[in-house]
Amino acid sequence: SFASQPGRAAAASSPLRRREAAAALLAPAGIAATAWLSELEPAAAESSIDLIIADGRKTSQREAKEGGFLGANRFKKQTQNYNFTDLQSFLPSLYLTKRSFEAQLKQLNDKKYDFGNPDAFAILREINRDEPNRKIRKQLFRTQQWVKSKSNDPNAADTEYERIKRALDEEDFQCLVLSRYEERVPAASVRTAKRNIQAIIDAIDDLVALVPKEEQQVAQAVAASKTFPTAKLPLKTKSSSRANSTTAGRNTTANATKTDEGLAAPSGNGVNVGSSSTVP
Repeated sequence: SFASQPGRAAAASSPLRRREAAAALLAPAGIAATAWLSELEPAAAESSIDLIIADGRKTSQREAKEGGFLGANRFKKQTQNYNFTDLQSFLPSLYLTKRSFEAQLKQLNDKKYDFGNPDAFAILREINRDEPNRKIRKQLFRTQQWVKSKSNDPNAADTEYERIKRALDEEDFQCLVLSRYEERVPAASVRTAKRNIQAIIDAIDDLVALVPKEEQQVAQAVAASKTFPTAKLPLKTKSSSRANSTTAGRNTTANATKTDEGLAAPSGNGVNVGSSSTVP
């Protein structure tokens, strides 16, 4: 009877649901499948990792040759021919660029131009982006490679090449800063601009000096037959002259005030040491 069998009575009172019955029937099969998968898991994981690594290596090799999507190598592709075997195809451009900077330096020393006007340096910066100055870095690189090919020194012309690039960057940045002045450009800044242009001219001379004299003479003759654009700078007017004199007067007054303050401050021993510029 059910009374003598309490387990059967409990089972009869609460029958198993379908999900519970299915789980009870599939439990042994699930345990066997888990054991089988656990045996195969290490090998499958290793093979998957190997496939991922192999695919990553293939992708890296392809991108190194072709350049990946928005990758750095995509922008490193050579787009122009940097042939440096024919020296006379690019050396005259260096001499023409040198003449262009010499013309700028001559204009900076000419008192008829108003270099207190920031627009003057914006115009000079535009000249740097016009022929022949626009391609000077390419011609410098080709000249450096030509010198290397004719020398046994692998570092030949490296110092001269880097010096010109640094001088070009400093001059261009100086023109950018001065072109954004809201007021008159100080005379000291104009002198700095002159020194920067002179540094470019001297650096070009140092690089060209590594080329044989015969090649230099031919390149100079070719460059002398060509023309280059000159900057149309603003001329001085009466108002700009008065503004320059006012600015100079302010600077003189400020310097005199600083000097008087330095002279008027005695030391603790009662000895006047003057300003800091007079102390050895």
